[in-house]
This record gives sequence, C-alpha cells and structure tokens, in this order.
Amino acid sequence: MTEYVITEVAHHQWLVFADRQSIAFCADEKAAVKAMTEHSARNRRSRESADTSPQQNPPARTSGL
Repeated sequence: MTEYVITEVAHHQWLVFADRQSIAFCADEKAAVKAMTEHSARNRRSRESADTSPQQNPPARTSGL
C-alpha cells in the first residue's frame, strides 16, 4: 500500500509525497489532496489491469532434431 504525505513547505506551497517520493507541488491543500487522490486512483487501476491481464505463454516447442 502506498503511503501518502502532504506537507506545507511555505505559504501557498504544498508538496505531496507517495512512498517518500515527491509526486506534486501545489498552491493549496485542496489541490494537494486532489493530486494524492488521482495518483492513488491511477495506481489502483494499473494494479487491477496487471492482475486481470492474461498470462503470456512461452513459445511452443517444436521437435525437429
């Protein structure tokens, strides 16, 4: 699970971190929360699509020797 942190670094300057990596620089806390929510949704969708994608089968072996 991703750990999110929103930090006010100066007046009207907010940083959003996901697992200790900066993912957004925002002008207010509301925008920071929105960035966090969107990032979380993108990660959830990508994990779900990876879970439902068909497994690739190895190439068929041919006997010719």
